[in-house]
Amino acid sequence: ENTDVGWTVQEGAAGGTVISAGATAHDGHVFSAGKYTAPTAPGVYHVIATSKADTTRASSATVTVSP
Repeated sequence: ENTDVGWTVQEGAAGGTVISAGATAHDGHVFSAGKYTAPTAPGVYHVIATSKADTTRASSATVTVSP
């Protein structure tokens, strides 16, 4: 099975960066050695993990950066 996961930030580069290092998904849970770096600008940002085997399956996390 392809357990690879692709990472994106919904807001694009303005929403920070994700560096993936072998992210995988098993039994509906995402496991990752990746790292998300939030921007310094206050706001709400969304990090999305998408299955590479089935791109209709994804999950997201909301990150709030306070002033």
